[in-house]
Amino acid sequence: MKCWCAFLEDTLLFRGQVDKWLAELEIQMRLSLKQQIQLAMKTYDTMVITESSKLFPSQVLLCVNYVSWTAKIELALGLKDEKIKTELRKIKEENDTYLDKLTNLALQETNREQVQNLANLILSQGYYDIILDDLVG
Repeated sequence: MKCWCAFLEDTLLFRGQVDKWLAELEIQMRLSLKQQIQLAMKTYDTMVITESSKLFPSQVLLCVNYVSWTAKIELALGLKDEKIKTELRKIKEENDTYLDKLTNLALQETNREQVQNLANLILSQGYYDIILDDLVG
């Protein structure tokens, strides 16, 4: 009986250490993602997409991409009535060009991870294309 109790005490001790380790790991993962997102936000609009797709993980690229395109659309919607449609059409043309570029890059890329990153961006840009179609009308 004494052996069994010692085993349970050791198991509980290790379990507590694993829980502590997992909590610390979660904190570090969040900090790492925050740093990656901050860096990506600073460089995303000026960096060539081939560089950013290799430098940042997919979840960071998608997050920054959403922020970037949402900001562009929000700025356009804040203009005076007569300028809104014109600006949204420009953004739509920019999005169409970006989609073509992403598609061509994905077709030429041989690295599976890079293809997945580009495919994720293509999906998100397709989402923005639908929104822009609705807004431009």
